[in-house]
Amino acid sequence: MQGQLIISRFAVLTGLSPKTLRYYDEIGLLRPESIDEATGYRYYGVSQVQRAVNVRRWRQLGMPLDDIRQLMHQPDRVREVLLRHEQRLKVEIEHRQQAITHLHRSLQEVSMNYRIEQLPVVQTLTISTRLQPPHYKVIPEALQELMRYKKAQGYTSDSPSFFVHHNDDHEGGVWWRSACPSRVG
Repeated sequence: MQGQLIISRFAVLTGLSPKTLRYYDEIGLLRPESIDEATGYRYYGVSQVQRAVNVRRWRQLGMPLDDIRQLMHQPDRVREVLLRHEQRLKVEIEHRQQAITHLHRSLQEVSMNYRIEQLPVVQTLTISTRLQPPHYKVIPEALQELMRYKKAQGYTSDSPSFFVHHNDDHEGGVWWRSACPSRVG
């Protein structure tokens, strides 16, 4: 067959394995120009080499097969498909960066020498809210309100009266929590 390549030769030229080429044929992504009915051999045209190389490159970029199919069958939408994939990659990078950050924190915590002890259960009064900078000025007011309530109810405590917890969510801000371990006086 003049001007046609057997699957193994086409695979070498395009960087796609014969197994992958058979799969792309099955799903209709990249069909051979012809198939010998007697032997079942697939023959690809020289003109298909660049198209197959593009498919390989797009897959190396992590592009889904449906998007590649769209690129091949709707060339007028190339920019839209590529921009959509770029956005997907940016989100993936952000998630992986967050995973690395959490991994680093875990590694730091692993090296700490913790002491675990059983403490008696005590009632804890709390006030919590999400604060956005620069609205931290409400903390003293909330603390005073908690202390007034504690006193009115007859609670006593011998522990610190508050802590601030930074949350790593996407909305930003700080979770502020006033916690007061207390017991009835």
